[in-house]
Amino acid sequence: MAPVPPRLGTGDSAPTPLQRALLRACRADVEAFKPGNVAIGAPAHRMTADDFLRSAEVVLAPLADAGLALGARIEAAVAATIAAVGCNTNLGIVLLLAPMAEAAIRAAAARQPPLRWREHMSAVLAATTVADGAAVARAILLAHPAGLGGAPEADVSGAGSAGGGFSHTLYQAMALAAGRDQIARQYVSGFATVLAMADRLRDLLRQGATREDAVTAVFVRQLAAEPDTHICRKHGADSAGEVRHRVAELADELPNPPRWSVAEVRRMASLHHELLAQQVNPGTTADLIVAAVFATELDAMQNF
Repeated sequence: MAPVPPRLGTGDSAPTPLQRALLRACRADVEAFKPGNVAIGAPAHRMTADDFLRSAEVVLAPLADAGLALGARIEAAVAATIAAVGCNTNLGIVLLLAPMAEAAIRAAAARQPPLRWREHMSAVLAATTVADGAAVARAILLAHPAGLGGAPEADVSGAGSAGGGFSHTLYQAMALAAGRDQIARQYVSGFATVLAMADRLRDLLRQGATREDAVTAVFVRQLAAEPDTHICRKHGADSAGEVRHRVAELADELPNPPRWSVAEVRRMASLHHELLAQQVNPGTTADLIVAAVFATELDAMQNF
């Protein structure tokens, strides 16, 4: 088992600006209430907020390591997570944050403040290699996400010790999975959903919403707009569609910017407990919101 990195602040060096941005994004995942997901004081799906916070701490170093290739960065972050908490808390988060961090590193190297990281995303995604694809396939096997099935092409099982190898670049593999997975879809769309969510978050913050309320609002509206593919994998498309319809009813009545009334809080709490009772976890939507928060953090940077 790989050694577990120390908790943030216990090592010899302070976190870098990029690591601090990564940590703030990951912490937002549990600081804001998101129906059906883990939050501080609201454990769910046999996981707690502490599991997610510890996971966030141990992925900072590999995700921000400019010396690692993209696939190796993802594999190291997943391995560190499994070593630290013994379960998959953040595979989707890592898959999204790693290329964004790489784009930020490239933008910082160009020394053109403000940090124009968005301009580097397409190059990062297009430059992935077969080695990146194999490393990510191994990371997925290690994390063993719920609902993981087989695929007719670029199946991750090929990267295992008993497999026949993995012959697709990471971009090619994501393109093959894009029709059934929202995270894979980001790789081939230039992170279109993530960036649109980030823009909505920024708009809400400018209108006076707290970050927690803005995160909740954008999460709910994204879940209402598109079926969560984690739910699809575990429970089927019909279940994902039902959740989307149920959430849409709530999203239509949310004020903008969010100022939750007692009635709205109770409705969200009711939906939360309803999803937990059905063991339904809109986990991919939660991953997308973490990436959106990270995008807002990077947008605010001048350089690092």
